[in-house]
Amino acid sequence: MNLAGTKTRICIKNILYATDFSPAARMALPYVLGLAQRYSARVHALHVRHPSPYRIVGPEAMVQMMETLEEQVKLECVSMHEMLAGVPHEVLSTEGEI
Repeated sequence: MNLAGTKTRICIKNILYATDFSPAARMALPYVLGLAQRYSARVHALHVRHPSPYRIVGPEAMVQMMETLEEQVKLECVSMHEMLAGVPHEVLSTEGEI
């Protein structure tokens, strides 16, 4: 109740779910889903890859390593879409500084 004696309500329209696709980040997902369902909110799942966490490798190996990393992120995004299927959502993945 607020000072006037009436109940205060909150309205949540958007939820940012920042993830690195780790098991620890996935543990937050039930809470995100619960809030989204309770408030009919849209979930914005965001994964940001750091631009250069790569080991020093030759040019021929770098191409393969980058392709493998991109494929892994795509699979994680598909999995995230499946986990968020019950609520309005979008899954975004980008590269850059956090």
